[in-house]
Amino acid sequence: MKSLYHLKREIEFLDEKIAELETKTTKSTSVITDMPKARDNDDKLCADVVKLVMLKERRCKKEELHNQELVRTLNALKALEDSQLFTIFYNRLVEFKDWHEIAGILGGKNTDRGIKSTYYRNIKNLQLIATQCNSMELSSMI
Repeated sequence: MKSLYHLKREIEFLDEKIAELETKTTKSTSVITDMPKARDNDDKLCADVVKLVMLKERRCKKEELHNQELVRTLNALKALEDSQLFTIFYNRLVEFKDWHEIAGILGGKNTDRGIKSTYYRNIKNLQLIATQCNSMELSSMI
């Protein structure tokens, strides 16, 4: 479940790099002049295009992993019977909200410190549920 956040960050980083390379390659290819081309310019452009293709492939793989992890996390969260726990875990693990925001969502006299302690008190239960869900998925595949 921790890797969901890191996969999302990696995808965002790859998106930035892809946008930079796309801008760089389209800028280079759209300029048409009568001036003779530099020898190294074509090689750099080819290298950038190859790098762009590799980054797009890596991004697709990371997004696939992210989606698989998201499904596993949501399956574990569905098994929670307490709606308040579901709200806390969903907002923290899927939406990546901070404790103060989650306390505001829950309302009442919930504080960020109370939400945080509830989260850490119940994280082992969620991990146990997640391993049970994953083992049930594996047993249904066999």
